[in-house]
Amino acid sequence: MALPVRNSSILPAVFAGLFALCQLPLGLLRRKTAFRKKGLLKSPTAYFGILSIAVGGEIFSALVSPAYGLWGLVLHIIGSRLCVFGITGGIGSGKSTLGKFMRDNGFIVLDCDQISREILVKNHPAHRALVKAFGRSILTESGDIDREKMAALAWSSDPNRGDAVRKKLSAITHPFITNRLMFKLITARLLRFHRWVAIEAPLLFETGMHWLCSPILLVDVTEGTQARRVMERVHTPPERVERQIRSQSSRDEKLRRADVVFDNEGAVNLLYRQCADYFYTEHGLAFR
Repeated sequence: MALPVRNSSILPAVFAGLFALCQLPLGLLRRKTAFRKKGLLKSPTAYFGILSIAVGGEIFSALVSPAYGLWGLVLHIIGSRLCVFGITGGIGSGKSTLGKFMRDNGFIVLDCDQISREILVKNHPAHRALVKAFGRSILTESGDIDREKMAALAWSSDPNRGDAVRKKLSAITHPFITNRLMFKLITARLLRFHRWVAIEAPLLFETGMHWLCSPILLVDVTEGTQARRVMERVHTPPERVERQIRSQSSRDEKLRRADVVFDNEGAVNLLYRQCADYFYTEHGLAFR
């Protein structure tokens, strides 16, 4: 009995399908290279290299099947639209102030801190998961998550205990935050077709969200300024503030990876002016 012969015509279709699927990350990367100021993706060579791969893959897919070509084009457009501005900075740096200023000037700002509060409402799966992990002692009398109690656990004076709590807390909440963020991002960019969208996240680099962002805007202050502002704002003990600052990526690391840096050591109006000047010069936007 003769063995069945594999149909070699299947291979082009398989590769065409793979090239079409690759258009989603290629679209995102092409968008990132268009605005990157630093790092591996900053050079024109990177941009045109990614563009060449995308165009070559698209031509191949279209030659094999127009349907694959169309699907690849759609995915490339989707990928490019999922790349938005990123706002980050250490605790007490003023990133929320920058986010509000951008929001007041027409941006949709997706605030990860706000999303983290949204997922902690009663009957949300994240709420139930936290109660299961840490017990009902973290609840208020009304059944809500007591954020101060959670903070006390996460920033315990015992470093090992605090680290363990933060890891468990992150493992539980991060998937919910990411899912809700992606829902809001897709709604803003693909359904509402809003051009000016930003993700505001204190842990933009640590969580990997920076891959969705270009350019990345950093609000920069010294660690001393961070500590002073946090203690003035919420009367947090100095030891806890220091642990919070140390838990985030270093200032040098943020400066190295950010595309645009706004110095926020001075008055808030100076931060606004830097932001307005940047968007007018680089993007033609007139902030008020």
